[in-house]
Amino acid sequence: MSIIQIVTDKLSALPPEKQQEVLDFVEFLLS
Repeated sequence: MSIIQIVTDKLSALPPEKQQEVLDFVEFLLS
């Protein structure tokens, strides 16, 4: 299983507010 698949699986298990935190963090890393 790739890192992308693992992250996606774990992310899908989180509630929406935690998913938003992950998105914000990823956007921070990309900036």
